Amino acid sequence: VVTFNGISGEILSYKKEKGAEKEKIILSVGTFNIRKNQKNLIKAFLQSGIKDSYTLVLIGDKNKVFAEAGIDEADLNAPNIKIIERPKDNELLLMYERAEVIVSLSEYEGFGIPLLEGLYFGCKIICSDIPVYKEIYGDVATFCNPHEIGEIAQLLEAVIKSGLPPSEKLAQSLLAKYSYSEAAREILVAVKAAGK
Repeated sequence: VVTFNGISGEILSYKKEKGAEKEKIILSVGTFNIRKNQKNLIKAFLQSGIKDSYTLVLIGDKNKVFAEAGIDEADLNAPNIKIIERPKDNELLLMYERAEVIVSLSEYEGFGIPLLEGLYFGCKIICSDIPVYKEIYGDVATFCNPHEIGEIAQLLEAVIKSGLPPSEKLAQSLLAKYSYSEAAREILVAVKAAGK
């Protein structure tokens, strides 16, 4: 039996601020690693027409130097790029709540939990067109070739100009499908079936 990941209980119990408005933040969550492809996100952001009006926030543990992840440290001196290396849990949740867009340009992933977490907080989603993302986020995300910097820059602008987050109905359906309570239900059904 194959089950899926979901949103943690800590996030589900987080008290969202009523009437909180999204800020001009593009968020990327994940360890700095070459397969996470933050270098192309940074380059695309710096080429985009929104680089002066939005802030790109990169959250992740620098377990390796930026050079090993292919990131040009000179790019990180841009005024609207911010790195948060080890945020406290409440800082991360607040960033999800404030971010307008969440981006993951990974070359491969097992699931992509930060995208699901961003969806929970009403973020627009931009992600690489890899099979796992298409399977899970096909109805709620905007997909791109993670190696085409110009395309990523255009999509950042287009998604922001669209003004619309994923439909609430689609988001709730996805959040219900990919939940730990649903995974537990599927495991219990399988265990009962095996015991017959």
